[in-house]
Amino acid sequence: MNRLEELRVDLLKRKAEARLGTLKNTSSIRNARKEMARIYTILSEKKRNEKK
Repeated sequence: MNRLEELRVDLLKRKAEARLGTLKNTSSIRNARKEMARIYTILSEKKRNEKK
């Protein structure tokens, strides 16, 4: 879960930078969200497989 927490914090920082207008790479927000989604998908697959 450590990587997920890092991504959450990073995403909040990037959103704040975007609001202030200091974010140069706007695609980094999308990339962070996608990486979080990948982690959530893997976690849900593991959980689903444990039930079987």
